[in-house]
Amino acid sequence: MEEKSAKPELEKPASSPKAQAMKLRTDLNKVADQKEKLFSEKEEIDKKISSIISNIKSLKAERDSLIREVKEGKKLRDQHNKEIKAKIKDVKKLRDEKDKVIKKQKIEGDPLKILDEIKSLEQKLETEVMKFNKEKEIMKRLKDLKKVQAELGKLSIVWDDINKVSKEIDEAKAKAEKVHKDIQEKAKQSQEKHMEIIALSSEVKELKAQKDKLSKRIKNVKESFRKVDEELKENLMKLSKMPASESSTGMPPKKPSVKKERKQEQEKNLLKKIGDKVKEKIKKKEKLTTEDLIALQESEK
Repeated sequence: MEEKSAKPELEKPASSPKAQAMKLRTDLNKVADQKEKLFSEKEEIDKKISSIISNIKSLKAERDSLIREVKEGKKLRDQHNKEIKAKIKDVKKLRDEKDKVIKKQKIEGDPLKILDEIKSLEQKLETEVMKFNKEKEIMKRLKDLKKVQAELGKLSIVWDDINKVSKEIDEAKAKAEKVHKDIQEKAKQSQEKHMEIIALSSEVKELKAQKDKLSKRIKNVKESFRKVDEELKENLMKLSKMPASESSTGMPPKKPSVKKERKQEQEKNLLKKIGDKVKEKIKKKEKLTTEDLIALQESEK
């Protein structure tokens, strides 16, 4: 069996050149608005990126300054610890020296207590009234203690040195502890700055990705604008060369009456000036209104 032949589709009546020009102008304005909007979005992203980068630079400067202070603090803390170790060795040597003297001189009891007892007995003899036997007994005890005191003379300097170095050790430990706390605080602040920098850098990365997508869209919109703009120019040039009736209806123009010709001649000069202004707007790629299109058409008849 033979296939039924398909009925030919009726051709749609072509729109008039004027209508085509107006549609192209509308399309061009839409594309121009879209392009302007995309540029505004891109500019806003650029501002955000610039602001964040400026903030990152400030944070890096603060972080690096804290890192330097931490390094300097560690050096100072090491110096204090080194000093503490050295002084502990000195104290140990002084105590060994003290023990040798006590052992050599056969000093019994705590030397400091012996000195305190001497002072106490001397004060008692000076301030208290007592029996002869009791006073004699105290005098004897005081005499024995003073013999020991003479032997303790060699230890007095050692005791002073031990006390002095022990005090210096305590001061050095306090300084080292203070520096250590300061190091910990600054190291914590430095880490916080670093984490903030990482977060902001990630934000910049995301914004740049958005910017790249916008740039591609802008490129496409620019190309669309260029094509529509070229098509509009071609259409306007054709429109300007066509008689008014043909440009509006697409049909050959009827012969105008003498009265109409006279009227057109009077308007010719005025419309030509307007048409020149519209052509200048086209050259500068400025937006054209519907009135501009009509004026251009009329001026080119």
